[in-house]
Amino acid sequence: MSPRTVATPLSRERVLRAAFEQGDAEGLESVTMRSVAGRLGVEAMSLYNHVPNKKAMLDGLVDLLVQVAALPTGELTVEQWIRGTATGMRALAQQHPRMVPLFSRRPVPLDDPVSARPFESGLAAFVREGRDVAQGFSAVQGVLLSVLALAQLEATAQSDPVPDNATALAALSAEEFPLLAQVQALDPGLADFWQTLTDALVRGLTSPPHSG
Repeated sequence: MSPRTVATPLSRERVLRAAFEQGDAEGLESVTMRSVAGRLGVEAMSLYNHVPNKKAMLDGLVDLLVQVAALPTGELTVEQWIRGTATGMRALAQQHPRMVPLFSRRPVPLDDPVSARPFESGLAAFVREGRDVAQGFSAVQGVLLSVLALAQLEATAQSDPVPDNATALAALSAEEFPLLAQVQALDPGLADFWQTLTDALVRGLTSPPHSG
């Protein structure tokens, strides 16, 4: 007689992982209580014991997404934290582009202790390098807003790898816009944008904070 298979009990973590897989495969609009329950092989009503509604499920996915990004933690310098955060967010956008729009749902740092840890590390880095908590928190948020904006662009590029970027520039007069005409010929890529943004953040935020 073969041993009886024991089903893995539902948990909030299992529900969120299934929701992540659903959104990653088919887009965030496909994440519903019914679709996630289908992935788990259960009735939708059974999910309510672990996530009270779809909003709570999506909020939980934001925390999970931060964990998937593997943002830097520990005792870091400001430069290490900025560069590590940019690297983690770019990798996330490349590997899970359909999930990046989740970050527009709620502010960070988040409620989950694991997800909040990278932001505590960033804040601590700024405080160690001379800012007070308010200044450090503003710096952390500034970095996050900057890299999230570029992560959205990266995610869009992954979904549409051959966009018609040249159309608008090509319609402009080269005589009137000579520098933009040169940009069209250069065709800078997202890697250049990430490098420029990261370097600018490091230069601007490793300098002494403004007083007053």
